[in-house]
Amino acid sequence: MVGEFTPVSQTPWFKFFAADFVTDRDIDSLPLEAVGLLIKIWSVMWIEGGIPNSTEEIARKCRVMHLHVQKHMQTLMQFLYEDASGLLKSKRMEAERSKSSIISKSRSESAKQRWNKPLNAIAYANGHANG
Repeated sequence: MVGEFTPVSQTPWFKFFAADFVTDRDIDSLPLEAVGLLIKIWSVMWIEGGIPNSTEEIARKCRVMHLHVQKHMQTLMQFLYEDASGLLKSKRMEAERSKSSIISKSRSESAKQRWNKPLNAIAYANGHANG
């Protein structure tokens, strides 16, 4: 359940570049079990901002058997990096998170500016922008 996670992202979804994913030779070389684990890892990363670099924690958070994480983690590290705090992250996901945050802030500021404009009383009463 999502309630077990500590959400960092305000957006419940992340961009998944299907064409890049299905044409990536590194992904193609993975067994399907590892592909599924990678997608689960990315999902936890998006929700929490990263995932601890511990096979036990990855197994718990992704709800898979520890044995499967141990089996595939070394191969999956090519898609991840460890930050200074010890969390595993994805460079592309972090870039997308950053872009998303900038766009969201920009849109929020634009909306605030629109709503904070002084209203022309006559235009407001008549329902016309120009009075």
